[in-house]
Amino acid sequence: MTSLDPRFGGFSGLTISADGRRLSAVTDRGCWVHFRPALVSTGRLTGVDDAQIRRLQNFGGKPTGAKRESDAESLITIDGGFAVSFERRHRLWLYRGAPDPIWARPTEIALPALTRVILANKGVEALARLCDGRLIAIAENIPKDAPFAQG
Repeated sequence: MTSLDPRFGGFSGLTISADGRRLSAVTDRGCWVHFRPALVSTGRLTGVDDAQIRRLQNFGGKPTGAKRESDAESLITIDGGFAVSFERRHRLWLYRGAPDPIWARPTEIALPALTRVILANKGVEALARLCDGRLIAIAENIPKDAPFAQG
């Protein structure tokens, strides 16, 4: 996929709606990208329709700022919204809101203390949700001498 929009590209997370009609992504430049896949009868992606690109918002309702604030790495659907992980300044934010979570201000989901010892560009790269609702956050790299005891 290509676009002339400078915010397009650097996809770090991708999820599909329950009905299979919308794809949502985050970018490592701090943007949401939402679109409807255009498919041929074989199911092959041929393009996109109804695309939207918007900056992720911070707690104050403003667009996320510099790379340190906007480096989104993973995305999952959760509780009617989206959970997004960020690296550099490691955190996990939940975007929920009607009619569309991309317009919402986030709330924070606490990450384990272990994320404080992860290097800036080696943070949570993948999120998964277990059947019981718990989240798994997988970091790119954890220092060998990191303390694994949780307190």
